[in-house]
Amino acid sequence: MLCFSKNEFKNALKKLGIKKGDRLFIHSYCASLGKIADIRDVIDAFLEAIDFEGIIAMPAYSYYTWPKERYFNPQTTKAETGVLPNAFIHFSNVYRTIQGNHSVAVWGDKDRCIIRDWVPSSFSHDSTIYKTVEECFKNVMIGTSFSTGCSIFHCIEEELRVSYRFWKSFSGIVQAGKEKREFDFPMFVRNLAYTVDLRRAEPFLEKTPFVKSCHYNYGKLVVFPLKDAYDKVKSELEKNPMLFISSVKKT
Repeated sequence: MLCFSKNEFKNALKKLGIKKGDRLFIHSYCASLGKIADIRDVIDAFLEAIDFEGIIAMPAYSYYTWPKERYFNPQTTKAETGVLPNAFIHFSNVYRTIQGNHSVAVWGDKDRCIIRDWVPSSFSHDSTIYKTVEECFKNVMIGTSFSTGCSIFHCIEEELRVSYRFWKSFSGIVQAGKEKREFDFPMFVRNLAYTVDLRRAEPFLEKTPFVKSCHYNYGKLVVFPLKDAYDKVKSELEKNPMLFISSVKKT
């Protein structure tokens, strides 16, 4: 079995253009990295690659737990996005945003450039996820496809009010420190008659000059500026509103 090497991984990140002071939004499937002795080494590799001067964000979503249990605690609710975000949540100086469906774990955002709490919609222009676009973050995909490794696609769908999604209310209890209150985090959910495949953005995005990639152990590392990707995908979705739809059930 291939093993994860922090130095080799860090060198791969540098070859993909990650540098001192960068702002990164990291989506991960860590099995692609091989055998990892200590998951904290992956986090340390990113911190060293940006020389401890940028911002690192990771999706710490609970999109299955919130609609079912209607309870969220940023300290105790497990992230459903893999081992790396769950380790990152408890890393020193990491803040997890208060958002029942799609909270984000953030390191280094002293000026609260992207940290937003109690924002009803996960993907609105007021959300932490959208702020990664405004604040010029790079998206990093570790062994993931575009369907699970690029959250901003949902921001575009919401902005353009695509016809295959609709608003649904999900209220519940949020426990944040000593504060406990009921809150509604609505979601722009999919009409189940439609099958959405976000990988359909992959062919034209991979042809753009701003998407960089390389193979590492069992998977691929992909890095690209979120603003460039947002503008490109939005343009394509405006031309073809059914871009992400792979099939529609007959009624």
